[in-house]
Amino acid sequence: MGMVVSTLCTVIGAALCFSSSRWLLRGFVSRRFGHRLTRLESLLEQRTWLKALMIRLLPVGSNLLTNILAGATRIHALPFLAGSMLGYIPQMLVFSLIGSGIGVSDQYQLVLSIVLFIIASLIGTYLYRSRVSREMSDLINQDP
Repeated sequence: MGMVVSTLCTVIGAALCFSSSRWLLRGFVSRRFGHRLTRLESLLEQRTWLKALMIRLLPVGSNLLTNILAGATRIHALPFLAGSMLGYIPQMLVFSLIGSGIGVSDQYQLVLSIVLFIIASLIGTYLYRSRVSREMSDLINQDP
C-alpha cells in the first residue's frame, strides 16, 4: 500500500511541477536554455511516455529539473506523466520496503539497479533503432 500511495503522491508532485513550469516558468526557461530546450522538445515529441519511462529508470539526474524542463516544452503532459509513473514504481517499491522495516540488503539493491539499467538500456536501444530506421525511410522516400 505504501508503494501505491507514494507513487501517486510523486506523480501528483510531478504533475504540479510540470504544470507550474508550463504556466509560470516557460518564458524564463526558454530564454535561459533556448536551443537545448528545443533539442529536448524534439527528443520527447515522439514516444513521450517511453522516453519519460527511460529517464525515470536511470538513476541519474534530477526529477525536479526533468519536470521543469519538460513542462517548459510543448509536449503533452499525459504521456509524460504516464511514463514517469511507471518509472517511479521501482523506486517507490524500494522506499516502501525500507520504510516498512524490511531490510533491503546491498545485494538486493545491486540486483535491482542492474535490472533497471538493463530495462533502460533496452528501451534506449529500441528508441535509437526506431529513430535510425525512420530516418533511413525518410531518406529513401525523399523526392530526388
